[in-house]
Amino acid sequence: MLFSYLPDREICIMKEKDQIKHTLKLGTLIGRKALGQELSTEEKSLLEQWVNDDEANRKLVEKIYNEDFRERELVQMNQIDIANGWQRLSKNRKVRILPFNRRTILYSVAASVTILITLAIGYQLLQPDLSNTRRLSQTDLAGAYIEPATSKATLSIASAKPIPLGDTTLFTESGKLTGKNGALILDRPGTSEGVATKLIVQTPKGGTYFVRLSDGTKIWLNADSKLSFPDRFSASERQISISGEAYMEVAADAGSPFTVHTSKGAIHVLGTAFNIRSYPGQQYEQATLLSGKIAVQAADKYKIIRPAEMASTGNGTIEVSVVNPENSLAWKSSIFLFRNAPVTEVLEEIGRWYNLDIVYDPSFAEKTAGFTARINRNERLDKVLAVLESSALATFKIQGRNLIILPGKIRAAENQP
Repeated sequence: MLFSYLPDREICIMKEKDQIKHTLKLGTLIGRKALGQELSTEEKSLLEQWVNDDEANRKLVEKIYNEDFRERELVQMNQIDIANGWQRLSKNRKVRILPFNRRTILYSVAASVTILITLAIGYQLLQPDLSNTRRLSQTDLAGAYIEPATSKATLSIASAKPIPLGDTTLFTESGKLTGKNGALILDRPGTSEGVATKLIVQTPKGGTYFVRLSDGTKIWLNADSKLSFPDRFSASERQISISGEAYMEVAADAGSPFTVHTSKGAIHVLGTAFNIRSYPGQQYEQATLLSGKIAVQAADKYKIIRPAEMASTGNGTIEVSVVNPENSLAWKSSIFLFRNAPVTEVLEEIGRWYNLDIVYDPSFAEKTAGFTARINRNERLDKVLAVLESSALATFKIQGRNLIILPGKIRAAENQP
């Protein structure tokens, strides 16, 4: 049971109606805080008073604030018929006289249901049904009807002027390039040993693309990313450059090491699958490994990364942490996945996906609370902004391709138990 520690003296001295209201209020506050929502000064004081009142209360709250614990509870919650359970609870409330112990249990169950329902609301933010999303309070809706990213990119051959990629076939001195259905496929005909030609595929904001290199390596480019590579590799090495974000499945070739150059260093691989995130202005570059093995290099530092590990590179350092690699690949599955992410990071990601420039109003001040959500990237912009506004982290206005960021507002309904 999530909520089982209510002080006996409160149950004894409070009227029955006030007991229920107080219990539900506490459950709602715990649930909102667990989801990263901001509480008012009065709400914080009420919650802190209850937490400090009993050591058991403090331990319970710490457990609820643990993300892994909440996810396990949500899985169990999905197996519960909440509507039927609440109906049965309501019927029990019609009994005029209840033994003291049964009342205590009843209030605890009510609080448990409240927390689960509150967390369920947060879970809906993680996987929202946006078909009936409320109207944005400060958004120019006509300007917010912006569709998500699509497959589009440009190609530069030998530093020539970029050309839009589409259904086309092009030839270089050493290879054949076939563009079709959002993909660029490179083939090296015969055993040509001609001079390699430098190619650049660049996705704009609001664009993604797939590239298969001449060695069979597969690369998925996220929005606002650039891939530089030759139309054919030498027999002894394979080298490419990445700016932005890309997921790669590198073709194995022990005799020809594969190197990915970034603004902060290099990644050396033989045959592996990994995600690289290295946007300009990003403080730390992130390389997340799914399978195989890579070596991350930054200046004179060099670290081996294994599956389910992420290397964060910046300021000449490399930090390695254990992660769920699927989180880094959510974008490839058309999902925005944020876990306690700073709102500025969230907004930059949205700007890249919907081809928007992020402009912060002078009145905006980033809150310390992070943003957690799982949102379908195929939704229109106005639907996504509605989810962000519901978190009270920010509100928005659209002016052309500018997304104006304004202070968030807590709706009155969110303060009610």
